[in-house]
Amino acid sequence: MTQETLLDLADAILNAAPVARDAGDEIGRSRQGRPVRGFRFGHGPRRVSLLAGCHADEPVGPRLLRRLVGFLGRLPVDDPLLTECEWWVMPHINPDGARRNHS
Repeated sequence: MTQETLLDLADAILNAAPVARDAGDEIGRSRQGRPVRGFRFGHGPRRVSLLAGCHADEPVGPRLLRRLVGFLGRLPVDDPLLTECEWWVMPHINPDGARRNHS
């Protein structure tokens, strides 16, 4: 992949519509009982695991991963990003901290 291709891909991800905060499969619950959500895309031999929100006062990571999920969810099933990789994405793993820091 060329640098230009990578920059175009980054722009496409950043411009993708983010998924809603309550979208995705519930893969667990927080200590206070809030759902922790995740997404899986693709079926390729390379595994990519991304998570964000560990530090709930750092909102950029979850925002980026929600856009990435929106981007991946709109790709055709034969796109190389989905045929070469299997993506596991958890946009926010600390919903309790996010709720505490909401204001």
